[in-house]
Amino acid sequence: MRKDQQPHLVWVDVNKGILILLVVLGHWVGALNHITNGNYKWSCAMIYKVIYSFHMPAFFILAGMTWNWRPNLTFQSFLYKKSVRLLVPYFIFGIISAAIYCGLRTLFSSNMAGVSSDTYYASKAQSISFLQLLYSLIGGHGIIANSVLWFLPCMFSVVLLYFLVEKSCRACHTNILLLSGCVLLYAIFVRHDIKDLPWGFASVPKYLASFLIGRILFSQISIESLFSFLGPKKMIFAIIVLSIGYIGSVMIIPYRTLYPSKEWLCGIGIEFIYAVVGTALVIGWAYVISQSCIGTILEGVGNSSLGIMVVHKFPILAIQSRMPSFNSIEGMFVPLSIVIFAIVSGMSYMVARIIQRFMPLMLGSTKR
Repeated sequence: MRKDQQPHLVWVDVNKGILILLVVLGHWVGALNHITNGNYKWSCAMIYKVIYSFHMPAFFILAGMTWNWRPNLTFQSFLYKKSVRLLVPYFIFGIISAAIYCGLRTLFSSNMAGVSSDTYYASKAQSISFLQLLYSLIGGHGIIANSVLWFLPCMFSVVLLYFLVEKSCRACHTNILLLSGCVLLYAIFVRHDIKDLPWGFASVPKYLASFLIGRILFSQISIESLFSFLGPKKMIFAIIVLSIGYIGSVMIIPYRTLYPSKEWLCGIGIEFIYAVVGTALVIGWAYVISQSCIGTILEGVGNSSLGIMVVHKFPILAIQSRMPSFNSIEGMFVPLSIVIFAIVSGMSYMVARIIQRFMPLMLGSTKR
């Protein structure tokens, strides 16, 4: 890696740190809605809605933005590298997830009905055995026991497909044509309600499109030059104002308008617009924060983002299974929830660092 790329890498890691904390918060908010039996439905829904308006596409946009093309890299080498990096953690933590979920389900069955922020997969996990959960990993449905694992095979499919395309043709118009094809295929999937394909493939058109947006738009932007041109104060002021406007608009716009459905395919365009704007704002915040002492903390979190992603559901599962009834803690529920979010995030980071240090292969790495 060239030395002139190092400042860029710092804010990219800070960006990953912000995004992975939003993932943890989103899943904790989903668990809260179950714990409270919907008593905090509005506040939970608003936080959840803002986070999910951009944070997962942002990971793929960032991946496209930082894509490093190496012409001498063979397909076999790339396939091996990405298989180790993404599929090894998928299977390892899929097995661990199945074992932990079945154990908690046996001990605390009454509290496990909504253990996933995705009620569809939570309901499925309630009725299948440990062996069925293991078998589901082979079919690419390991998300049943740990919903966040869908990200790994989906990212694997996205980068593998893009590598093959770029290996065949690197012309600029190729990305635009591929983006158009992905959006069209995504619209077909939405129109026909196709969402349960193996290996998260039903999500691939949407997230390959997000990846391509990162390649086409964001890779042409220099955040450092933008800050130098406008000046730090003007840029920070603009980010604050735009962030407030973004959050306000997400809270106001109806769900049926923000997301696509069979009856509302125009939601695809709105969804991508919000994803692009939200990602741009997080990039701006990441660059600002990277200049401060907090940036060092978030950079460390970003470096451990894969580990945090695959382990953070475990403490949420444990806490949710043992959480007291809402009525007994109603008066202190909000501060308690904030403390638990901090504990879950800190615990996940520490576990991720331990795994990176002593068992790096579990996270698809041979480096300690």
